[in-house]
Amino acid sequence: MEQLTDFTAYKAMAKSIRQVCEEVATAHGLPVELFASRKQIHQVLKWQWFELDETRLSGLQPDLLMGWRKSLLNDALAHLFDDRIKPV
Repeated sequence: MEQLTDFTAYKAMAKSIRQVCEEVATAHGLPVELFASRKQIHQVLKWQWFELDETRLSGLQPDLLMGWRKSLLNDALAHLFDDRIKPV
């Protein structure tokens, strides 16, 4: 079974997502801890990189790409993944 640490880009991408979340949270006066946890960042990476991830198998999207977070983060995260945010 694949793990996030198997991907060479894992640390850089996790850091980039965290940075985007921090910038957006600060711009909107939100604590980054409320905005995006480490678990939620990992959820996005798994959803993007794994064919069979728990969120996708449940027919859901990662927390960061749903609800109020989606409107604030979707475009910035799409750019990190070369505009290829995978659909459900």
